[in-house]
Amino acid sequence: MEENVEEAPEEADAPKKEKQAVVWHTDTSKEAQEDRKTNEFKELNKNADQKKSLDDIINAAGEGRTDSPGIVLKVFMASGERSVIDVVNEIRRLQMARGLDDAQKVKVLLEAVIDTSDLKQVPALYRKYAPLCKAFAKDKKAATILIGCIEEQVGIIEPKLLPKVPLIFQALYEEDVLTEEVLLAWHVSPPESSWLSNKEVATQVRQRALPLINWLKEAEEEDDEDDEE
Repeated sequence: MEENVEEAPEEADAPKKEKQAVVWHTDTSKEAQEDRKTNEFKELNKNADQKKSLDDIINAAGEGRTDSPGIVLKVFMASGERSVIDVVNEIRRLQMARGLDDAQKVKVLLEAVIDTSDLKQVPALYRKYAPLCKAFAKDKKAATILIGCIEEQVGIIEPKLLPKVPLIFQALYEEDVLTEEVLLAWHVSPPESSWLSNKEVATQVRQRALPLINWLKEAEEEDDEDDEE
């Protein structure tokens, strides 16, 4: 009888704890958001020194951005060995906790894994993190969102990346992230349809992508000729 009396409070408390956890994740108040951010860093900073210190990441990010989802994701990835599934789940958690839409979710990924401080290395980084990009480009709509985020990155956030556009898209094409169909359809779409960039930027990105697009068209024509023969 005494054992049952001792166990009863724990059983009664379990639903309360579960309810509190749900409320904490769904509460959109400013106080709850700040609590989530604080707890994110407490949890992620436990083993951050394994690869790169939290201070290094924050200092590289610049003042005023230490609580951004992109920085939180960087710390998460730097704190230990992370599989694609681990990172995808963390991005989804951030999406729910911060109320991110699909485009913002992809931008968090690009901010975390694509270091634009060395422009020459950007295409290689896209190739390196292609498996992660692929996880967010599983259908035509998702792939188009990824392209839109890249347009914003190379045309607005870091315009010096514009010359790297064909190499970036080539890397994603060769790593089976973006298909020929998706790339060709994006290139012929009206520049004003790019909701993350203005018409001028979207036009510039399409022009920069021409070497790859022309190569894809030529390869497609050759395939058609081979089929006819």
